[in-house]
Amino acid sequence: MPGKQPGDRIVPAAHLGLDYSTAYSWAPGAQPQVPRYRPDLVYFTTHLGVARGYAARYMNSQREPEPGDVYRVVVPGPVEPDPDFDHPKTREIYAASPTPVTVEAVVQRGVALTLRQQNQAAWPYRMYYANFEEIHDQDGTVLASTEMRLHGATDEYLRLLPKWMDASEFGNGGRLWSPGRPGGSWATPDEVLDIVDHLALDTGLHLISGNNIRAARFVERGSRTPILFGTLQCRECSAQFADPTGRLSRQHLLDAAVHQAGPDLRLIAQFNGGLDGYLHALRRRHPTRWTWAATPTT
Repeated sequence: MPGKQPGDRIVPAAHLGLDYSTAYSWAPGAQPQVPRYRPDLVYFTTHLGVARGYAARYMNSQREPEPGDVYRVVVPGPVEPDPDFDHPKTREIYAASPTPVTVEAVVQRGVALTLRQQNQAAWPYRMYYANFEEIHDQDGTVLASTEMRLHGATDEYLRLLPKWMDASEFGNGGRLWSPGRPGGSWATPDEVLDIVDHLALDTGLHLISGNNIRAARFVERGSRTPILFGTLQCRECSAQFADPTGRLSRQHLLDAAVHQAGPDLRLIAQFNGGLDGYLHALRRRHPTRWTWAATPTT
């Protein structure tokens, strides 16, 4: 809790009539499980980055977020493993004591970090706690847990996600949650494109032209499912997308869209609802680049 001074004591939550068990009811990369958190213990860490992360996640007695402080403490009583981190990889980093600890010095006041900054500060001790597997590589690349691989997540896809992305931002198969609604709604194509903006999709030189596309005359004008003929062609490299018969299918349109936006789009879309929705999302982002993107029949 913030505001402590050297010489002050920090007591177990239970001494204050508090119990934060619900905050530990979900572990990233695993199914929800009963936490091992005990409100009768004071918790501390030997890793400064981990401590800064906990300070940034501090919740006051009204369960409201508030920047916390980092302290160096003296532990006068017995030390035991933190029950949530009693594993060879973390046992020396996380610890607890049933007796109050004393603040020896204030290390940092008012710690404010985003989730991704917290993950970077705490590396390599942010984990999928079902099997104590690291969430990130040293450069911040998201790693797959055993359970995520069982749900189909691949390294090729995870390498495209933002560095130090928090495990609460994606599901067990790697699909992205709608920002601010983890576990509630999947991200829409527009939201996904915002999340992976660092990939610079649809900003390259490849630009499709549909100048020679024509609609079949026997289909009613204004139809939502026109029958189209012609060839979609890249103005930069002359790549062509068309059926040998000259008829354009929706697959040709999607292939041309990937060519223009970049190959990473196909993999991102594969794990986030499929390509169809991304065509419209890309058109909304850059209308002048997508004037060629009519909607043909399948």
